[in-house]
Amino acid sequence: FEPRRQKMKLGVDSVEEDDENHDLADRDREAPARGAAVLASARATDAADPRQGRGQPVLPRAPDPLERAIAAGCLGYAYLEKGDTAAAISHLERSVQQFTEFRYRPFQGWFSAILAEACRRERQLERATDLARQGLVITREANFRTGLGWAQQTLGRIAQARGAYAEAEAHLTAARETFAAIRSRYELGRTYLDLASLARLQGNREALVTNLRAAHDLFRTLRVEKYVRLAAHLARQFGVVLSGEPPA
Repeated sequence: FEPRRQKMKLGVDSVEEDDENHDLADRDREAPARGAAVLASARATDAADPRQGRGQPVLPRAPDPLERAIAAGCLGYAYLEKGDTAAAISHLERSVQQFTEFRYRPFQGWFSAILAEACRRERQLERATDLARQGLVITREANFRTGLGWAQQTLGRIAQARGAYAEAEAHLTAARETFAAIRSRYELGRTYLDLASLARLQGNREALVTNLRAAHDLFRTLRVEKYVRLAAHLARQFGVVLSGEPPA
């Protein structure tokens, strides 16, 4: 597997280089195909397209075990973005298990963090916490900051769900700094939204306004209309005036 492990190392570097150098406006709707193309090969790209169904007919197209592990992880992420958490968990569990067996730590940690987020959305908070902490340790040791940011972000969301607002703020602030450092603007914008939601619960009006405006401005720059609309909706709900918009 060593030649393939070296190929995966290049894939890890490509993920963070891609976040630094490219506009991620299309990431929301093309994340599965983009992720697979960056991480492996055209076969993994095909497998990560949720339009192909549950993935069972296309996963066999990637005969290499590492490519199959990547395809499963990317497909799991695709289902998570589409809101199908049950399918996401199934594919991500398979991917994490395979990368654990391969002892390829960067992707083991990253997909563990994504699996943690899927479990959080299913309200499996204890399992989500364990997976996110595992992902945090592994990605930090592997110096894989994309996965590290995911783990920090998910831990923040879990802490918020439990009412541990100070802990949530610490994790989300760390995630914001991680994503900003690698210029992962899509996840940075989503972290701004998380911080705005948390600030509202904390009664911190200044932080609410600052983070909501930052999210709206960033998603407008990226032209991710889904999140532009979400930020605008939250602004109206919370009485926040966004840049370029008249007061209500």
